Amino acid sequence: MDAILFVLRTGCQWNDLTATRFCTSSSAHRRFQDWTRARVFEAFWREGLLPHIGSALRSEELVNPALITLLEKVGPSVVLTHSQAGVFGWAVSDQRPDLVKAHVAVEPIGPTFFDIRFKGGEEWYERGGEARAQPYGITHVPLRVEPPCEFAGRFDRVQADRPERPGQIRCWLQAEPARQFPNLTKVPAVLVTGEASFRATMDDCTGAFLAQAGAKPDRLALADHGIHGNGHIMMLEMNNRAIADAIIDRIVTRTR
Repeated sequence: MDAILFVLRTGCQWNDLTATRFCTSSSAHRRFQDWTRARVFEAFWREGLLPHIGSALRSEELVNPALITLLEKVGPSVVLTHSQAGVFGWAVSDQRPDLVKAHVAVEPIGPTFFDIRFKGGEEWYERGGEARAQPYGITHVPLRVEPPCEFAGRFDRVQADRPERPGQIRCWLQAEPARQFPNLTKVPAVLVTGEASFRATMDDCTGAFLAQAGAKPDRLALADHGIHGNGHIMMLEMNNRAIADAIIDRIVTRTR
């Protein structure tokens, strides 16, 4: 699915996929034809017509207190989030660290501060506009920071001169001296990343941003544990049991 969405988003040729880390062009095109005949994409389109909250900030303002209410009812728990839901995990860990035993962030929304657009070629990505998509780096809602700041615009940020590793974007981080996130340091966090996911190009930035602010999350790169080939929707893939086992093992060792 990641490969198909990459083609639809960038307009590249199917044969160009072979040079990427997604999958072979023949596999992606075959799945695209099968799912088109099965009207899968039509179903996606229809679901997209359902009413939704267009404001990311408003979504956080509604979901965060609801999640806290749930945790107050069930007691301290491990919170597992995926993709865009990562913002809720960071915010609730910050607001109620007493209720979050650990936060497992499976490829959380990123990179820090700004959205990016993939465009292919040598300069294969670009910043998606001047506005900060996540004003607090990893959330839209305020986080507790030390020293305090009145609003997110006080976060001075810089882009790194080079990526953390080859094939990564250059991260946007805080300018030094970096403000610290004292509440997030109280909650063990694990960043889970699939080998072939588009998020693999930016999860290093989330980790570096949190480490800079004192949170120091653990990293679970699936490929480093012999789990290969996964895209962003890894829970639907054939080796999802191995992924679940790896996450559970990490929770057991990291939970307070």
